[in-house]
Amino acid sequence: MHDPTSGETRIPLRLYAIDEPQGDTDLVLSRAETEQLHARLATFLTRNSAPAQSCRRPVL
Repeated sequence: MHDPTSGETRIPLRLYAIDEPQGDTDLVLSRAETEQLHARLATFLTRNSAPAQSCRRPVL
């Protein structure tokens, strides 16, 4: 959720340790951090928009 007053973005997270829930918290990003994250995700998604391929490395 975006707070227009402070410019912060809060992303709810559920934390786990080896499949055991540990609690809930918010990841809080400044406006600049949100913009940087958005830019990096957009770059990653457009660069990797080719048909899905296995991400596994070949076994030698």
